[in-house]
Amino acid sequence: MIDYYTTKIELLKGSNLTIFDNRFAGKRKEIPILPISEVAKRFPQADVVILPPTFMEKIDNYRQYASNARHFVVVHPTTPPLPEPFFKRDVTMVASMMILDSASVFKHVMEGAGTTLFKKFCKKLSLRRMINWI
Repeated sequence: MIDYYTTKIELLKGSNLTIFDNRFAGKRKEIPILPISEVAKRFPQADVVILPPTFMEKIDNYRQYASNARHFVVVHPTTPPLPEPFFKRDVTMVASMMILDSASVFKHVMEGAGTTLFKKFCKKLSLRRMINWI
């Protein structure tokens, strides 16, 4: 996984998880966190790659490094819920949020709340690329 998502770590702790994030590299004992410079060396062994949309300018490089990965997933509340541009770049799943109560989200953003507090006002979306869809 690229980027340390505090909200996803508990869910993924039981897996063979490696995180690439320069901010936290080597700072956690329970989970291996490596600098992003290690991606090219480690991604060839990856089965699943998870990254946020902020790394989209490097997606072609990451996809090439992880050419054996079964799944290549873009996940973040700020991911646009328009999957086609991602699917065209061999992303297999896009996960985002759909805002159900924009006034409440706007109020919380103006008060400095993070996306973890949006659960009451949003719905999670997972859009998966269908291969050979007719």
